[in-house]
Amino acid sequence: MNKFKSNPFYMKVFGDYTLFTDPMTKGGGEKFTYQVPSYQALKGIVEACYWKPIFYYVIDSVKA
Repeated sequence: MNKFKSNPFYMKVFGDYTLFTDPMTKGGGEKFTYQVPSYQALKGIVEACYWKPIFYYVIDSVKA
């Protein structure tokens, strides 16, 4: 299968009250939050901004 490669784009994501949690820690007991968003959270942010059904998003790197 021949895949097309597009030019990369960059986003700056920030917030004073962000909370990135692991679904495994939501069950009960003490909750845990991450300083850096997970891959799935970043993919969700990009899809929310640039959603198109024919696009496939790949997160290459994260700079904190």
